[in-house]
Amino acid sequence: MRTLALISLLAAPNISYSQGSQGVQRPVTTVPRAVVSQTVMQSHARTLRHLMARIFIQKATIKETLKIAEELKKRGATPHALAALTISLQSIRENLVSIARETRMELSKIPAGSAELHDYTKTYLDFTNQAQKQMVLLEQTIRHISQKSSAKNKGKLRDALNSKRVVGHSFEPSADKATQRLDQEMTQLKTSSDQLLAAAKWLNIATKSSK
Repeated sequence: MRTLALISLLAAPNISYSQGSQGVQRPVTTVPRAVVSQTVMQSHARTLRHLMARIFIQKATIKETLKIAEELKKRGATPHALAALTISLQSIRENLVSIARETRMELSKIPAGSAELHDYTKTYLDFTNQAQKQMVLLEQTIRHISQKSSAKNKGKLRDALNSKRVVGHSFEPSADKATQRLDQEMTQLKTSSDQLLAAAKWLNIATKSSK
């Protein structure tokens, strides 16, 4: 019976033997290369699905922010509204920076030519492109709001100076600062969006088959 068990053990695949402390050989099971490869690919697939979910949420957030900006463009924006819009842009930027960082990490780990992951990276790139298109529209709207607000502030200041009134001066610095912060945040946000798109493109290229 012991002989049959030993023969069965020796015939088993993917088993090697290590020398024990007392000279007794102990079986050491190794995982097949194909199983390791499949596990690695599944891990990358989960990461890519996670990235797709994150950029999809940001795409929706950018679209919603664009609607708010378009409404402010029509009816005008108070310093308070400009400040609130700036906070929204900052939140989006921080998320895009985080997603871009995670994308670059995945790019550094993903095996080159992983064609089985290409559908994931292509969809991720598509979502990122869609977000970028919304970002372009958002930037155009924000710039228009800033220019309109700046012109309005200058007009009010000029009227106040011409009429020698100083009471109206208090609103102008506040509005000007709010406009400047909005412009600066929009510039940083667009840069972050561009960097994320570049990372998504490289990730997509990395999974293209070399054949």
